[in-house]
Amino acid sequence: MDEMKLKQAKAKALRLLEHMDRTEHQLRVKLKEQDFSEQEIDEAVRYVESYHYIDDARYAANYIELKAVYKSRRQIEQALMTRGVDRQVIAEAFESYGKIDETPQIEAFLRKKRVNWQEADEKEISKLYQALMRRGFSSRDIRSVIDKYRRSHYNEE
Repeated sequence: MDEMKLKQAKAKALRLLEHMDRTEHQLRVKLKEQDFSEQEIDEAVRYVESYHYIDDARYAANYIELKAVYKSRRQIEQALMTRGVDRQVIAEAFESYGKIDETPQIEAFLRKKRVNWQEADEKEISKLYQALMRRGFSSRDIRSVIDKYRRSHYNEE
């Protein structure tokens, strides 16, 4: 293995991590784009791991903390898997974080859509329900919020 190329790979890994936290998978992809060999990439990853500059568990915990305010659990899980985080690491991060209350996110979505609950028919409500399902919210939570909005509308009359 070329020592000069190995030094370059380590330096590039450090520079990439200066700008933003990355998963091991993301770092490997970036280094591969720079035409480093698999062996050089492995060494560079081991090097930054030895200093705890990459840690997928920490990355997952931070990501959940940041995104739980406006993304569903399923959206967060999918994003982390896309970034190469292991399912078990994701599950442990969620366990540490606790339950995400998705009700405020669903309510924000419905407010953004400016639904006229007086005139909303079943077809319109079904479209809202489907849009929320595609975003990964649970059926139970969606129904609960929609029912609450519909009841509050009928109580106003």
